Amino acid sequence: MVRFLADEDIKHVYKTKAKLHKSNLRHGWLIDSSALWTMCSHHTWFSNFTPLSQHTKVILGDNSTIPAVGSSHLNIKMLANGKWIDSILQDVLYMPDLHGNLLSVSHLVWCGTKVLFSGEACQVFDCRKSLILEGGLRNNLYIMNMHIADYVTANVTSLSPQLMDADQSITRALTTQLTFSSAPLTLWHHRLGHLNFRSIKHMVDEGLVTGMTVSNRNTPLDPCEPCLEGKQTRDIIHKVATMCAEHILGCVHTDVCSPLPIPSHHGYRYFIMFIDDSSHFTSVSPLHEKSEVGKLLKAFISWAELETGSKVKILCSDGGGKYIAGHIKDYLKQRRIKHKVTTPNTPQHNGVAECFNRTLLNRTQAMLADTKLPKSYWLEALNYATHLHNLSPSRSVSSTPTLQYMGNIPDVLRLCTFSCITHAHIPEKSCDKLSAHSLSCIFLGFSQQRTTFHLMHRPTCKFIESRDVVFDEGGGQERIILEPNIDNPSNSIDSTADPPTSPTLTPPTMSSNPCPKCTTRPPIPDDDPRYNVSFYGPRANLANAEAPEPKTYDKAMASLDAIKWLAAYEDKMQTWKQLDVYDVIPWPKGRKIVGSKWVFHVKQGPDGTIQKYKA
Repeated sequence: MVRFLADEDIKHVYKTKAKLHKSNLRHGWLIDSSALWTMCSHHTWFSNFTPLSQHTKVILGDNSTIPAVGSSHLNIKMLANGKWIDSILQDVLYMPDLHGNLLSVSHLVWCGTKVLFSGEACQVFDCRKSLILEGGLRNNLYIMNMHIADYVTANVTSLSPQLMDADQSITRALTTQLTFSSAPLTLWHHRLGHLNFRSIKHMVDEGLVTGMTVSNRNTPLDPCEPCLEGKQTRDIIHKVATMCAEHILGCVHTDVCSPLPIPSHHGYRYFIMFIDDSSHFTSVSPLHEKSEVGKLLKAFISWAELETGSKVKILCSDGGGKYIAGHIKDYLKQRRIKHKVTTPNTPQHNGVAECFNRTLLNRTQAMLADTKLPKSYWLEALNYATHLHNLSPSRSVSSTPTLQYMGNIPDVLRLCTFSCITHAHIPEKSCDKLSAHSLSCIFLGFSQQRTTFHLMHRPTCKFIESRDVVFDEGGGQERIILEPNIDNPSNSIDSTADPPTSPTLTPPTMSSNPCPKCTTRPPIPDDDPRYNVSFYGPRANLANAEAPEPKTYDKAMASLDAIKWLAAYEDKMQTWKQLDVYDVIPWPKGRKIVGSKWVFHVKQGPDGTIQKYKA
């Protein structure tokens, strides 16, 4: 703000009035390093003119004084780099007797600009060091290339002295700035609701509208803040990878998939993947909770470094709390592994893991749709899809991930169609001399040791591991006997799963024809509507009602109805807590604990429908 002085106060101007007359600067601008304020002698150049309550005297170089009678701001155009820039001069004094216009250097510097005199040139820079005004030396005076912006004023009305109020002052005469079709580009930008400048120029050049003229077509350098608040978008994220590791384990990408809608048969809802950036070899492990990420991360690093003989150098992940926990930071720092974290809310920066996450889920969904299996088999399809990815070439690698990661050519002799019919051999100790020696199952992939096949017996929903299997993929039967293969390790590191045990195969009931028949028909899914057909009318939940009740708590949590059994368990625990029927005490030393177990029961209605799960 300008602080105006009383009549007895003065402001000094050390340029003579004689020079102003001699140089004919009535309509020009002279830059002066001795003037304290910017001064103008034209009343019509001001907008929103404000008279001074106390007049200020200004002393010129010849000791003569002239009055300053008002102040306001000026809309001007300044020339810089061949372009006219719209600007506003604030706090300019109106001095009718000055016979010229003075641009104060001290006033410009106080506003944050920088004034540079070099030879016969004068330049003014803004706070961003951008040139905003130029001038030159003429008649030993620096004249700046600037002029007042064009606008039109007109008298709205004229009143005779008899009709005017005696108390009104002549300074209250009403003038206005007329709005007409010729306006600078910035003004049209505001008139048209912040339309982009390219479209505004296109409207004028192509004659799309009438009554529109752009007086200044220069696009402003400063951004429009209302446009940023209303229309700013994210910057373009390039899809081209900026980094690619040259060596195995030079960079490992990891990500945790969001929870799946249906848990697996073992109660898993998440899975974590690790992708080597050089070979794109992938390892997948299931999780019950995200808190298991640290344990699986340590297990993968130990396994990968042991298998390849290399060291993990860089780990790339998102910034989720599962990866930036304190114990994970300490572990990576101890192993001297650099941790690269992506920008928040920008999964594109972790594109390798995110893209493969989508690819793997798409492949899993296609396999389940092809085999008509329920969605609860997603984990088995996911593990088999990961195994097939490591055996297949892609655009990212020149050969196969397994060949580059392990150095061995993968063997696909044992590959079969996912969920095809298989016949597993029943060991002699599990059957008598008159029982069948084969059990019909479906193929779900390989076990973790890769020396046995991972199968499932559909009637009992039991998972079986067997090495003596006959496959039926729709053509001739083929017997495959697996041999140990230590050169082809597992692609899944699951430190939370229990070690596999030798399955006990129970032969089916002896029928009149003991020889199994070959069939090419696909297996009927568990949720097939044909299971609900009965002679006594529709029974919607018959398939679930006839399902065996779990004998233990672990089997209940691993069943398809794990959520319902868990709700029954929590309801019973809440009831006991309210009744206060038990106390938790330390285990007495030297005393024997009486064992107990949970009993699970399905309550059915008269029509066979399930009414309640009880624990």
